[in-house]
Amino acid sequence: MSSESFRAFVDESSAARSVDRQEYLIGAALIPVTACDEVRTQVRTLALPGQIKLHWTDEQDSRRRTIVKRLSEIAPMTVVVTHLSERVKKNERCRRKCLASIHR
Repeated sequence: MSSESFRAFVDESSAARSVDRQEYLIGAALIPVTACDEVRTQVRTLALPGQIKLHWTDEQDSRRRTIVKRLSEIAPMTVVVTHLSERVKKNERCRRKCLASIHR
């Protein structure tokens, strides 16, 4: 096993899909600490002029595809996504279960 240290950048999303179905997602980008500055520079190039940060809900479909394609080309980066489809009133339980899944 490598002794290299990694940093995780995590984001979450939740959306009701129907009366009894809700999707909750957590994504984590795992990046070697030594590569964080370079990866951060590459990700920042994805922002449009005047855009402070990328936010999925602010982007059109064609731009989302471009962002995903460009993110998939950034190395070294490992992305982990976990999701849960369960209707809940609060996201805390879903968050705990998804984070436990990532931790394994």
